[in-house]
Amino acid sequence: MNPTLLPQKILVPIDYYPLSSRALEVALGMARPLNAEVHALYVWAAPFAQRALTGAPGHHLSNTQLPNLFDEVRHQCEESMRQFLKPLESKAEGINLQYSIVSGEPQETIVKFAREGGFDWIVLGTHGRAAIPRWFLGSVAQSVVRQAHCPVLVVPPIER
Repeated sequence: MNPTLLPQKILVPIDYYPLSSRALEVALGMARPLNAEVHALYVWAAPFAQRALTGAPGHHLSNTQLPNLFDEVRHQCEESMRQFLKPLESKAEGINLQYSIVSGEPQETIVKFAREGGFDWIVLGTHGRAAIPRWFLGSVAQSVVRQAHCPVLVVPPIER
């Protein structure tokens, strides 16, 4: 971790929703004056992806079908990432913007990826459901804030 607290490597976990786009914009804004690297990370949970692609709860795939399923999910995630990043190309100009797509439990995977990748900051969006009591929120953002080895900037939704 960078001892000055000025980020050189910023991790931005995304879920392809507008709040992730906002978090990525904030990270790009932080990175530009510091010449920092920004890394978008999408984590997909394999059991949920399998269920979504097979369309039937409890449907089991054979060992020969599973690699094809993972390849298909990975391909779809890659395409989604390209589409997600496309509108931000002009804002990312001149910034080292990378991305990764990995499978796992989002909370644990984000924290582990940040630590192992030597990231100085994590910037992520939150859905900010103010009507739900704080004790009820078991969100990814809350878990990452608690477990991260580095500072975490949580970007709230824009008030309407």
